[in-house]
This record gives sequence, structure tokens and C-alpha cells, in this order.
Amino acid sequence: MCIGRLHYWSLKCLSLVGLTLVVFALPYLMPGSTLALYVAWPDDRVQQAQLVADYALDRPLPHQYGRWLWRIITGEWGQSRFYPRSVALDVWAATGRTLVLLAWTASAFGLCLLGQRGWRRWRPRAKPNSGCLTLLTFLAILPGFIVALVGRETLVWQLGWLSMAHLPTFAPMYSFNPLYMLLPAAVLALTPSAIWLAAASAAETRQRFALWFRPLLGHFLVQVFLTEQVLSMPGLGMVGLAAFKRRDIPLVQGFFLCAGMLYLVLQIVLDWQARRQQGNAPQTALAFAAIARPHSHHRLYSGLYWLAILIALAIWAPQLSSHDPTDIHSSDQLLYPGYRYLLGTDFLGRDVLSRTLEGFRSSIPRAFLVVGCAGGLGGVLLGLHYLLPHALRWGVGVGIAMLQALPLFLLTFVVFLIVESHAWALEIALVIGCTPLAYQLLATSEPWRDRMLSLAQIGAHALLITAVFRLLNIVSDSSIPTWGADIRFGMRYSQSNVWLLLAPSLALIWSYYSFYRLAHTLPTTEAKQPDPDYDHDQTNHMRHPEWAEVKIIRSKEGGE
Repeated sequence: MCIGRLHYWSLKCLSLVGLTLVVFALPYLMPGSTLALYVAWPDDRVQQAQLVADYALDRPLPHQYGRWLWRIITGEWGQSRFYPRSVALDVWAATGRTLVLLAWTASAFGLCLLGQRGWRRWRPRAKPNSGCLTLLTFLAILPGFIVALVGRETLVWQLGWLSMAHLPTFAPMYSFNPLYMLLPAAVLALTPSAIWLAAASAAETRQRFALWFRPLLGHFLVQVFLTEQVLSMPGLGMVGLAAFKRRDIPLVQGFFLCAGMLYLVLQIVLDWQARRQQGNAPQTALAFAAIARPHSHHRLYSGLYWLAILIALAIWAPQLSSHDPTDIHSSDQLLYPGYRYLLGTDFLGRDVLSRTLEGFRSSIPRAFLVVGCAGGLGGVLLGLHYLLPHALRWGVGVGIAMLQALPLFLLTFVVFLIVESHAWALEIALVIGCTPLAYQLLATSEPWRDRMLSLAQIGAHALLITAVFRLLNIVSDSSIPTWGADIRFGMRYSQSNVWLLLAPSLALIWSYYSFYRLAHTLPTTEAKQPDPDYDHDQTNHMRHPEWAEVKIIRSKEGGE
């Protein structure tokens, strides 16, 4: 038991060290002078001298790292480049608002548990069927920020709830107003509620919930940040993303630190909850759909069928619409759906349907490219892990464990800031950011077919992150229609034609779920348990740290 706990906490310490190293190294890896990234006024010699003294920029890198770490511990995080305010005060205030939003989400989740308990008392023998489990899987991985965005626009412009229009001028008192917090809390509670309902039909519900929710923790945290952004809620997500778009490096570093620590704390809470219960719990932390879906061959064919449809739409998109997606019809602006334009037109008179279909051509091939490149790099790292000497093999495992401190979304942001000057900056950032995930997916004891299918998760992440970059206007718009840019434009003109927002959102959600559906085509963990001796491998513990704890508990029970 003590060895397992020591191993677990050593990995968490490595993750924390990796978080600080990544955040510290960011301005040194970005193009340009490190001092220029901190200076608000480039010609201010006094400010430059003060920064050199504060961060010890004239000393060797180890000394600079120690000085920077001491400043982080003492709360001296510097000042923003654009506002004469303390970074620590701004970030901690934003983190407090995010925690309030999480508290409202927990309240909505608690209401779901009460409703589920009442249903179980009324129908004690009712169990979810395959259709219900499919719906729960969809709700668990549904991009919540898109649901919040569509819900907000529907409440404001379609249902006439004009009081919601005050959300762009969000005030701190709104954090305690149920009228304004109901929408984001209910949307964010979809993921944990769906997982709990899927786990409620089996024994040890709490432990299963912790094990199944843990792989989706990064996905959930991203939804929190993006929901704050689209609803103009001044939490950690809105502050950090705004600083990212302005390239305010001191504030970006504070955002990455707080987001990484929040991610690490939530991981520890879920792991503690998983270890509280004992019994015949699944020994894997794969997503819950892998356990909820016993017919793997049927799901394999279904997932391939969905991907085939996506590829067909990407190939034949121009033939499916009679309009060119780039043609501007100045006399047909913001038209409602009709016989000529099936989904109406946008603010320039362009056909919404043709632009949505063209989004398949710009998004689906990019997703497959990222999957291939990230999977190849992950396979190379895995091969090196088995071919290198033990000391170097341990170093590869430590490096992967350190990169786990940041969720995939934030890691992609870090890499993008470093390679921003390159032509294919977004694609390079996606490949490098997804490589640790590809390594983890390949370094399991599952059959190789299932490992390769699990790489489809990378395609889902690539689709979503690409749309997010376009939605936030981080990447400049190109002449090719993209779902993220169309969603951003749809936010401005949804009162005239709601399909400007709905069409690209539905296309993105369907494509995202299609990739994830194939990724979860795995055997049930109750029918197939992993090799009990395989989890001595470093990589297996890094992906599923609760395996060691479950094995120790079972060994202790066997000895007794």
C-alpha cells in the first residue's frame, strides 16, 4: 500500500514540476527577446532594468528558474503588459469566480442525482438500454460551450428573453443569481450527470463514476473555460483566453499555472474517490462508453460507417449544393431558409448550406492528418521506450508524466505560441500537443486493433480545437469556409437567421461525436481484464495511476 501511494504521489509531483517547467520555459521558447515579452513599454529603460533584476535575466537558466519559482511561491507574479495590475490578483480573482461556477455546476449535478434517486424508487428494476446508453455517451462528450452558445442565442433572440442580453456586461453579483447561472451550470452538469446515470446501473457507482469521469476531466475543464468565454463570464477561462489573444505573457503564465493546478487538484479528488470504495470495480480508466457498449464489432462497423459519411461529404461537398460557398449575393443578405437557399444566407449573402458543407473539406482531412502524424510520433516514442536502455526509458516515461500536468487543450495553446511564426502553426501545435495522448493510447495492454481505433480520439480533439481557434479568432480567417469562423459570425447575426449558428454547430458536433464513437469501440472491461503483471510498466501507471492501488487492494484481500 505504501509503495503504491509513494509511486502515485511521485507522479503527481513530477506533473507539478512539469507544469512549472513548461510555464517558465514558454517565453524562452517563443520567438523574439525574452525581455521584450515582459516589457509593457519597450523604450522604458527603467522598467527593463527592474525586470532584469526581478527575474535574474542576466544569470544562468537554473538560477532564473529558481528565482522565477520563488516569485511564484511568494505571490509576486509580475504585472500585465497591457494593464497596470498585479497578475496574481487578477488570476486569483478569476479563479474564485470559476470555482463559484463549479459550485453551481455541482448543485445542478446534485439535482440530477436527486431525480435519478426518485426514478430508481419509482422504477427499481429499470435499467438503461442500448439507446439510452448511446444518448448518455453523446451527452457526456457533447461540447458544452456550443450548447451554451446556442442556448444563449435562442433565449435572447428566439424566445425574447431580453434580460439575458445583459450577459456581455457581466457583474460579480450575477455569480449568485440563479437566473443567470442556470444556463451555464445546467450545460456543464451534462457530462458528470450522463456518466453518473451510466454508472448507476452497476454496483460501486461512486467508484465507477470517478474512474469513468477521470479521462474526460480535461474535456470538462475546457468546456468550463470556453463556456465562460462565450457567455462573457469573467472567470479564469475568459481572463486567460483574452490574455492569450493579446499575447500578454505574464497573464498567460498565470492562467496556465492556475488552470494546471486546478486540473491536478481535480485529478487527485477523483483518484481519492475511486480508492475509497473497494470491490469488483473496473481496473481501467477508459471512457465509460467502453464499458457501457458490449457489442464491439457492431460499434466498429457503425463507427466506420459514420466516418465514411464524413469522408464522402468532404469529397463531394461542392456537388451537394448548387451555390458556391464564396459567392457573394449582395441582394440576398440574411435571408431565411427557403426553396432557393435551404438554410438561408449570411450577412454577405453567401449560402449557409454550401459553407457548412465546405467546412467538411477544410476540417475532416486536417483531423486525419493530425491523427496520422501524432500516432506516428507516439509510435516512435513507444518504440524508443522499448529499445532504449532502462535509464533513458525511464526518462521518456518521466517526460510524458510531466506533460500530463496540462490538459491537451492548454498544451496545444503552449505549443502554438512557440510555433506561431510558422506557416502550419495550428497543425504543428495539434500534432505536438496530441503526441503525449497518442503515446498513452498506444502504451496499453489492449490489442493493437483497439489501440489504433482509440487514436480516433485525437481526430475528435483536432476538430474541436481547430474550431475553437477559429471561433476565438486566434488564427486569421482564410478564404476557405471553416466551422469556427462561421459560428463566430453566426453569434452576431443569429437574430436574423439562426441557421448561421445552428448549421456549423451541428456539423461540428456530429463530426466530433463520429470520431469519438469509433474511439470507444472497445471490449467491455468486465468481459476482459488487463494483464495483472503488465501494470509494472511505467507508462501504464502514468495513464491509469489507480491500477496500482486496485491491485494492491486485491492482493491484500487475497492475503487475508
